[in-house]
Amino acid sequence: MNSSTWTLRRGLFEPLFDHALPALAGLHTPKEDQWFLRERVFRTCEVWGAFEGAAMIGMLAFREDWIDQLYVLPKAQSLSGIMLFFDRAFSA
Repeated sequence: MNSSTWTLRRGLFEPLFDHALPALAGLHTPKEDQWFLRERVFRTCEVWGAFEGAAMIGMLAFREDWIDQLYVLPKAQSLSGIMLFFDRAFSA
């Protein structure tokens, strides 16, 4: 698993998925997550990360006129933070 896929999986997917849907925690294996990121997200979307220092706190995967994936860690889920993320993404 390359470092960007590992960072997204361990730093965002697992904690957010487990937090939002605790009954489904552990549903996917690391290999399934890696496949999803590599084949569905990285291949079809522009992917941007949000960082606090060196720690990834959010990820936005989008195509023209469509957001495919949006992950923001709970500690970073303020309206102003999320709006800043969207403003930067859609002004590019």
